[in-house]
Amino acid sequence: MATWKEENLLRQIREENNHSGTEELYAVIRLGGSVGEKNYSIVGDNLSHDEAIDMAKRYRKMLSPGEKKYYRITYKVVPMSKL
Repeated sequence: MATWKEENLLRQIREENNHSGTEELYAVIRLGGSVGEKNYSIVGDNLSHDEAIDMAKRYRKMLSPGEKKYYRITYKVVPMSKL
């Protein structure tokens, strides 16, 4: 598992290589989980807004009813500038 600093470095390298910086990039994060788990984790990053929304919808559909209700797991679209 990569550390927070390593993830940021990899994200910066991907941004520089893949995009010119003209459009805003988005990430999909997972929120929720059982006690003792991290409260969020990055699932996908450096996505366009439409790609991020589609990815979040697809991941939400795969959750079981228990994950939705008991663990309150969900997937959100967040601009990369807010991470």
